[in-house]
Amino acid sequence: MVLKPRQHLQSSFHRQTKAPDEEFFQRGAGLVTLIRAIGRHFKKPKSPEHLIRDYLAHLRGSFPGELSSTLAAAMLAKKSLDATRQLDVPFPVEYFDGSKAVDAAASVFLRTYADDMLKLHGDMTRFNSLFSLAVAKGLRTWIVSSHILSRPEILPKGREAWTLLMRGEKGLEEAYRMLLRRQLSDVDKACITYRPAIFMSDDVAT
Repeated sequence: MVLKPRQHLQSSFHRQTKAPDEEFFQRGAGLVTLIRAIGRHFKKPKSPEHLIRDYLAHLRGSFPGELSSTLAAAMLAKKSLDATRQLDVPFPVEYFDGSKAVDAAASVFLRTYADDMLKLHGDMTRFNSLFSLAVAKGLRTWIVSSHILSRPEILPKGREAWTLLMRGEKGLEEAYRMLLRRQLSDVDKACITYRPAIFMSDDVAT
């Protein structure tokens, strides 16, 4: 009996990424891929503090076009979370818009949600399509934002991050179009208007 390469099922999320009959693995990877996989398995994950520090450093050193791309990826990741339910719980908009206070229970929830997004980030990175990599890039924004939101004492870091992101707002629509590789629909245009009110300061630069 001849075994065929494993094929992945086509879901609503993957429909935008790869053909349903495409091989799930890459040929010729062999030992190199195995070594990399083992390395990823034993690599110590970064702490939330480290993730926040690295993300802020990245934004502070970004040009406006790079900020537009980062903001567009964040909007795409949120749309994907809302539309495909890749996680067990919906996006916690009530905490991001400030309509629900972040108490001790909410802090635990937000940290768990960030950890779940981090796992999804790894899945999307390994899937390695243009769309999944864009979603993975956008998830990074929400992972960091969730960790910050879980600790009210560092909320100013979140406001700084989103103030920096808003400097790329002018080029957001074009950056989002580049990620999708098509013109924006009315639904897309509505999706990219979302802003987490909890991080929006009165002096946000646009």
